[in-house]
Amino acid sequence: MEIKKVIANLHLDKTFVQAQIVGGNSVVLKSRLNSNSLAAIKIYKGDIPRVLQMYNRELSAIKFLKEYNFTNIPEIIKYNPDPGLIIFKWFDGSTPVQNSESIDLISEMCHKLFSLSKISRYPYAAIDFTYSIKGIKFQIQSRLSELLRSVGSSKSASFEQIFRSKLSHYEKVFSSNFEFTLTTLSLSDMGTHNMLVTKGAHVFMDFEFFGRDSVAKMVGDFLLHPRNEYSYDDKSRFMNSVSNALDWDPSELIRLFPLLILKWSLIVLKRTINNQFVSRDRNSTEVTLNNPLLLKYLNFFDYFMSKASLQSLLNFNEFDASI
Repeated sequence: MEIKKVIANLHLDKTFVQAQIVGGNSVVLKSRLNSNSLAAIKIYKGDIPRVLQMYNRELSAIKFLKEYNFTNIPEIIKYNPDPGLIIFKWFDGSTPVQNSESIDLISEMCHKLFSLSKISRYPYAAIDFTYSIKGIKFQIQSRLSELLRSVGSSKSASFEQIFRSKLSHYEKVFSSNFEFTLTTLSLSDMGTHNMLVTKGAHVFMDFEFFGRDSVAKMVGDFLLHPRNEYSYDDKSRFMNSVSNALDWDPSELIRLFPLLILKWSLIVLKRTINNQFVSRDRNSTEVTLNNPLLLKYLNFFDYFMSKASLQSLLNFNEFDASI
């Protein structure tokens, strides 16, 4: 939505936009309001159902956490379901460094959310939650089918064959379903890219995918998120911290991890296709798999399947095809 329309809908005639921060799912406007205070106007991106889903989830999550005295989350000034935006009090911080200190902040937040999950019933599951191997397989099949429909059968043969083959490989090694033992409240999109810190204070941001999820899925997504470029030691520190504090067995991840790798591969593939279809390659006869991150995920699947160990869970950042 255009900035002028946002201002008009909010009746903030004197709002002054100082900066525009564009993210994958939203645009944030650093703005000076009528009261002369600084605010972050968060405008969600996508079609109307998606915008409303993210808006409602973030609003409900922050209200819920405020009820339980969480202070390291955004402070809401105002919200508006039409056009689907939330105005937050501006937090003047910077993105933290990916080191042991930020790992400890993330671990502590995971501990607090797990404790809260034991005493209060938050009504929503996280977006893309999974409590079982069957659940994540369904998500992969759904994502793959959606991509096949979007590009058409004449252009999809190469990547369809790759994903079907890898799923078949997985099922030969891990033949039965598996239910994960522990659930928690999850930030879902967790990492320093959704944090701000200043001296003595920090804030976690972006709760549009917040909800209940398995601990295994939460940890696995953190380890595989392409923007979490932590070292092996820091990732090990995180996994051990969650395991010890939540009394969770990280070996559950060995069954889940290959499927999470395929899920992240499909996320990257979708972005690759979207970019390709707005370029001069739109009329090509086949979708090309030339995204380096996509190839890294696909090759890492094969590497992990050959190792299937807790140590190999932590190797994604250092991985290359020669390993």
